[in-house]
Amino acid sequence: MGIAMAGNVFTFFVFYELLTLATFPLVVPRGTPKAMHGGTLAMIDDAPHSQLQAIFLLLLIAGVGVKAALTIVWGSFRALFQDDLKKRLAFSTVSQVSYIALGVGLFGPVGTVGGLVHRVHQGIMKITLFFCAGNYAETLGIHKVSEIDGAGRRMPTPPGARSAGRA
Repeated sequence: MGIAMAGNVFTFFVFYELLTLATFPLVVPRGTPKAMHGGTLAMIDDAPHSQLQAIFLLLLIAGVGVKAALTIVWGSFRALFQDDLKKRLAFSTVSQVSYIALGVGLFGPVGTVGGLVHRVHQGIMKITLFFCAGNYAETLGIHKVSEIDGAGRRMPTPPGARSAGRA
């Protein structure tokens, strides 16, 4: 319903990604003996279907890579042209989450560790940036990037900062 009722591309994208999570139980085996006897996940096998498994793996990697690369570019591109501070941060988050997924999706230990570390850093950094955007909005009434010029001079000095700077 969310995909069908989406009014913009961002909402469509969010519900499209949620569709992946919602359909996951439909493709996972139920645990019956017949379903569990479907074979192995080994990529190199002497079974007659090993070539099909290898082709499937390559197509899967290519599909994830293309989707992550189109999302990285799309999110970054949209973020560059947003004047609204919070929208710019939101589109940047879409792009950065795709970087994380791409890193983890490379199936290597370095890509996985890099993706997970980037996830932590992205979370800390983005929370801080949203906090700063909210502070600008509440303190100075700034909601757009084009309004930031001179914000440092207009921001009130926190109590105790004057004496700490002279020490």
